[in-house]
Amino acid sequence: MKIKLNEIVIDPAVAIREGTDEDTIQRYMDNFDELPPIIVYQTDHKYLLADGFHRWAAATRLGYGDIEADIRLGSYQEASEFAIYANLKHGKPLSREEYKKVLFAFGWNSFFDME
Repeated sequence: MKIKLNEIVIDPAVAIREGTDEDTIQRYMDNFDELPPIIVYQTDHKYLLADGFHRWAAATRLGYGDIEADIRLGSYQEASEFAIYANLKHGKPLSREEYKKVLFAFGWNSFFDME
């Protein structure tokens, strides 16, 4: 289903990555029609982006008004957890700070004491 880009909420707390990667956005812009849909969670009458931050950025830069999305009903917590799992499966390893964000999100703060 297509949804309007401006209806999608981009919450930095859900995005595990420390920003977006410019090379990835450019690559996605070049091959946008071949990319899978983004994944959003419909929470409290809004669409919260859980997976596809680079695809959303590419669509925005291309001047698109909408984007193909897999819409799931769920909570803010479920969207956050999905974002974590999606990025752990990602080909680009998480940075040390991104791993800390994941551990904090799951309440595993005791791992910070191991440093």
